[in-house]
Amino acid sequence: MNKFELSPLNVAFKKHLSNPVFDRKKPLFIVGVSGGPDSMALLYLLHRHDFNPVVVHCNYGLRGEQSDKDQRMVEQVCMLWNLECVSVKPERDTSETGNFQLWARKERYRIFRELKKEFEAQYILTAHHQDDQIETILQKILRGAGISALTGIDAFRGDLFRPLLEVTKAQILEFVQVFNIPYRIDVSNEESTYARNFLRNRWFPLLEDLFPGWRTNILSLSEKAAVHQDLIEIAADKIRHDRRSFRRSSFNSLKDNLKPVLFKALFDKAFKKENLNKGFLENIQTLEELHTGQSVDISVKFKLYRDRDLYYFLSKSDSEKILTETELKKEDLVNGFRVNNISITTDSAPKTMNSSELVLDIGKVKFPITIRNWESGDLFKPFGMRGTQLVSDHLTNRKVASHRKNKALVMESFDGMIAAVIFPPEKERVQPGTISENVRVGKSTQQIIKIEIIQ
Repeated sequence: MNKFELSPLNVAFKKHLSNPVFDRKKPLFIVGVSGGPDSMALLYLLHRHDFNPVVVHCNYGLRGEQSDKDQRMVEQVCMLWNLECVSVKPERDTSETGNFQLWARKERYRIFRELKKEFEAQYILTAHHQDDQIETILQKILRGAGISALTGIDAFRGDLFRPLLEVTKAQILEFVQVFNIPYRIDVSNEESTYARNFLRNRWFPLLEDLFPGWRTNILSLSEKAAVHQDLIEIAADKIRHDRRSFRRSSFNSLKDNLKPVLFKALFDKAFKKENLNKGFLENIQTLEELHTGQSVDISVKFKLYRDRDLYYFLSKSDSEKILTETELKKEDLVNGFRVNNISITTDSAPKTMNSSELVLDIGKVKFPITIRNWESGDLFKPFGMRGTQLVSDHLTNRKVASHRKNKALVMESFDGMIAAVIFPPEKERVQPGTISENVRVGKSTQQIIKIEIIQ
């Protein structure tokens, strides 16, 4: 094998390319290229492996003519290697006074994703390397992050792909020298203005002298954090009832120091990328005082509701009713009527019944029908029963949670008969509701009303 094949960068790159996440041999990449040694090394790897990525260069103009020279070099290399290059000059609103690096990062990834959509690319590539990983973990430690947060940067996360995470900055610098890859140095990186540069320029040289092997030790934290997170998920699974609820008795029996950690794991599973109220977590023991039917705010957007031995995560809009009243003629159902995730249509009588559908004999229903929220005192004759039952009791018997009951609907015939009770939408529920015994399909049924869940 030649030098290129044996280089640490090529070995790491080829290993990642064998990952089954790639759905075809030559996916189209969007690759961010600043012109520094890291991104130019990544671009060279793509070129050597005959990829044709869309190269994106963001020129923030911070260094005047030097920034323009970075852009020209990237464009010239792309022209030489016959690669598509898009240079962008993001403009920041002059009224913004926050962290420039944070703004620049958000703007950069916004541009990447717009171009990914435009070019129908599969992944966005960046040249993050092992030193970046160490800096990320160290910053999290210094900012007081929990153990689970020390997992660092992932090589794959969503549409982001970082194939150089296992190689060091020193290996990258050696690579660009050996293969004569052009690059430019951003002198601002030699300053200690920002947190990463401070760690890189002041701490790292001292740590090399004082604590040999410290890099390996920091990186091992990422592996330990992943194990810690796996253990949390195992424990959370034991008390989870479904994605948005968990067992009260199991949770309350936990040690006090475990409750905030597991509560957050349960919440994160229910609502990704949402934040909890820190004050609530600090006073989580008060949950034991919550009675059935009561709820407590856990963030600006969410609350926790207790129903007997279950706690439910709810968005604050969940308590709102979803329909007031809709009147439908027979012809309104020909093309179908939809409410929430329920479809109501007319059809010919089926030969066999499907458990995921409700089927009513249309000849036993008087039009116009009304679809409305159920009300206290509503009675109907459930399928298979001789007598009548309150809709509220029926919902309880069918194990519809208290906080969901107000989203149940009824189909009322023009003569006042409740022809069907439609349960509130839930992914776990197969049958959309219960029909009345008065509208059951018989041998003489010619046409039906069909109620089904829309997946």
